[in-house]
Formats: sequence, C-alpha cells, structure tokens
Amino acid sequence: MSMKTKTIKAFQDLEMSSQQLLRILSNQSNELLGRKQSNDGWSLLEVAEHLYLAEKVAADYLKNKLYNNKSELDSISTYYFRGLIVRMALYLPIKFKVPKQAAILPNSNLNLMEIKSKWEELNRDTLK
Repeated sequence: MSMKTKTIKAFQDLEMSSQQLLRILSNQSNELLGRKQSNDGWSLLEVAEHLYLAEKVAADYLKNKLYNNKSELDSISTYYFRGLIVRMALYLPIKFKVPKQAAILPNSNLNLMEIKSKWEELNRDTLK
C-alpha cells in the first residue's frame, strides 16, 4: 500500500471517528454536555472542542510543511526520529506535562452545533 493510500485511509478513519463522536454527543442533553466531573476536569463540550482544535493545529502544520521548501529527505528523517522519540515516551510509565505554549486548550463557550460546524468546515478545507 502506498504512503498516499495509507494517508487517505488514516484521514478517512479519523473522519469517521469524529463523526461518530459528534453523533453520540448530539444525543446527550446540554446539561450533560456542559457538566464537569471535577473542578479541574473538562466537560464533554470542552473535550470535543479540544479534539477539533488539535485536528486544526495538525492540519495547519501539515499545510505549512507542504508549502515549505525544505528538502523532503531532511523532513522525512527528522520527523521519523521525532516520532520515534514521542512513541517511546508514550510507552513509559511516566506522565509528562504539556508545555504551556504547546497546550491546545478549549477557551470558548461554543455549543455542540458550533463545534460540529467548525469541524466540518475544517474537514472540507483539508480535503481541498
């Protein structure tokens, strides 16, 4: 399977997962969607917004890299090495705090329909 085919399949899987999540959330009450389980926890709406924002940051990053004039060989080896480091860190039984400048935190009071609309727009733009 070519890299392009794998990438398209991964994007389609991600798209199906986000649509399934939004369908599940749309069947919940506004009260449940906005409720936090603890003072420092996130509500379901905040989690959905965070997932949308994380996908947006990733899409923006990839678009930027597509139009960057760096050598493809340099990019592939650098990203492979960084990806390997991240995967190794994720398997360690140690928790890491995300640096504040890298944190993707929900910061608006969007309702589910607004999040869904923004997510769909992002996916349309990504497919262009």
